[in-house]
Amino acid sequence: MDTDDDFVPPNDTGAALLRSMEDGTFINAVGNEVQAAIKSLRQTADRKGGRVVGKVTLTINLAVGKKGDLESVGAIAVKLPKSKRETSIHWVDEEGDLLSRRPERQLDLKLHETKGEAEAEAKSPPKKTATPAVKGL
Repeated sequence: MDTDDDFVPPNDTGAALLRSMEDGTFINAVGNEVQAAIKSLRQTADRKGGRVVGKVTLTINLAVGKKGDLESVGAIAVKLPKSKRETSIHWVDEEGDLLSRRPERQLDLKLHETKGEAEAEAKSPPKKTATPAVKGL
């Protein structure tokens, strides 16, 4: 660029090419993609609370024929940051079917004896219960 404050006329060839490609619809498609990318980036930046970066790449393939005719084919590629998907919690029964709520679990309550109680009970003979004597029978 000239630093002597001389006027430098713009070269409009690139913009003219973009405007004429696909009878004017390519430049509209580029605008739509850029607009959608900006909207997505703003939403992501709001959600993350910080700066996010995306990229729009335009590719123009050019071919010149023997008679000097120019063919152009454009492509648009957009790269945006991927959002982390949220985790979902599901409840599953024993057959593998999804349940709408947490399954009720039955507690298997067992009385636990201490080792000393079990050994003492095994060594001592069963207690005899005295039956009252009934006279007159």
